[in-house]
Amino acid sequence: MQRTAIVGRVKVETRPLILVEAKVESENESYSILLQNAETVGLVSPLHGEGHQRTTIPVTSLKVGDEVLLLLQGGARHTGIEIKEFIVEK
Repeated sequence: MQRTAIVGRVKVETRPLILVEAKVESENESYSILLQNAETVGLVSPLHGEGHQRTTIPVTSLKVGDEVLLLLQGGARHTGIEIKEFIVEK
């Protein structure tokens, strides 16, 4: 006898996070975001230098005073895509 079954799983991981806070001095506003503290997670810096190239700054290398670009959007996001979410705190 065979039957089809749906199998699901719940995965709980621990990952180091970092709280990044940014101030927009011209607007006297500040913003914050929680990011995974990993070399592969980077923030984009403004255009600098003669070649006018943007570079990324890994969050592991961020220093107070570093300039990064902000894009304000509503809603939760995962890999840049807006998602509907709910949170269960234990």
